[in-house]
Amino acid sequence: MKLFSRILAAVFFSITPFLFGAGIAETETFPAHPVTILVPYARGGGTDYVARSIAGVGEKYLGQVICVNNILGSSGAAGMVEGAAAIPDGYTVTMITRELVSLPAVGVADITKDDFQLLCLLNTDPAVLVVPRDSSMDSVKTLVDEARENPGKLRFASAAKPHFYILDFERKLNINFNKIPYNGAAPAIQAMIDGRADFGLVNPGELKPWLESKEVRCIAIMDKKRSVFLPEVPTFLEQGYDVTSYTWRGLAVPAGTPAAVRNKLEDTFASAAKDPAFAQVLSQGYYTAAFLNSEDFSLFIDEDWQVVSGYVW
Repeated sequence: MKLFSRILAAVFFSITPFLFGAGIAETETFPAHPVTILVPYARGGGTDYVARSIAGVGEKYLGQVICVNNILGSSGAAGMVEGAAAIPDGYTVTMITRELVSLPAVGVADITKDDFQLLCLLNTDPAVLVVPRDSSMDSVKTLVDEARENPGKLRFASAAKPHFYILDFERKLNINFNKIPYNGAAPAIQAMIDGRADFGLVNPGELKPWLESKEVRCIAIMDKKRSVFLPEVPTFLEQGYDVTSYTWRGLAVPAGTPAAVRNKLEDTFASAAKDPAFAQVLSQGYYTAAFLNSEDFSLFIDEDWQVVSGYVW
């Protein structure tokens, strides 16, 4: 009912200019009150970290408070659907992630980039294969051997369902894992530490608190080169496995947002993303800044869609 109400409100707002003249957002000085960024995953995960980082830096460019609201469910689809259905007045911005591409590709969500107007790409990060500190697995080979000896038994703590990292891993190596879904990386990592899962695939930044407490160990990274944040961790390629994968995170507003409002937000977040303070806070958290403007971000997503949809699921 809540989402349905938001959809009706968005429809009403979109026709208001035609009924009454100037649109609501264009008759006031935007922004007149705080803006909210919707995060479609749990607090403490990578998407949440990037959102709170850009919000903190972005406030000085926007001239208003930027709040963050976590909306959980459906592997990120619930939050993105809610963001797309929000009133298109600029006061609701959504963190969109690679699940905007991967979920429709496997037929579990209808949400796509066409439901939004893009603002910018903020960040990209590779996946890291991680196990609890007391695990007997110490390489990709030991994990793969275990999975092949016990098909479907090795428990994967999944931060989304389906989880693109693991699907690509299974497809390329012709193995199968027992995939256990959680609402984001933070609960997935905690489940692994608590003994409810055997391994995970998450970003360097999502691992940072648990690496510092030495509760987990990194086995390999799904990238063509080692991470500057985890230089001692070898890549899958170095270990003889041609598996690479990553995630991306950016910002968008609902389709139908007035151009003046959208431009204000795009300029705000572009300035914030290029601010050294943003790069610094990302680096401190083991996250990589990767800015693209709205036009280039759109092309980037189109290219990623070709990659993801090209797989045989």
